[in-house]
Amino acid sequence: MSIEQNAQVAREAIEAPLREDWDCLRDLYAEDAVLEGTPEPVRGSDAIVKLWQGCLYMEVPGLRGEILNVMAQGDMVAVEWRVGKDLEGAEVHVCQLRDGKIAANRIYGRAT
Repeated sequence: MSIEQNAQVAREAIEAPLREDWDCLRDLYAEDAVLEGTPEPVRGSDAIVKLWQGCLYMEVPGLRGEILNVMAQGDMVAVEWRVGKDLEGAEVHVCQLRDGKIAANRIYGRAT
């Protein structure tokens, strides 16, 4: 995939859960994807969807986000965004793609 396509996949991995498009989010991640930067690593696309659902419905109802920057080089993409009910938090998701899907995502920062 091109750098631009990789950047779009990583951008969509933030936007899809914010609009509660769980099928799209699941399709963006490889089945064996690993998400780190949470208390424990989250493994697998289904578990990553459940994590996002928990964030939106239990931890931070009304969660909003605004993407500030997307930087891509090869199969690595960093997405910087404001996040939280009042956009008071900030995170950077660093994604590594494989075959057009996110294989690894490391989160830096705090949502709230």
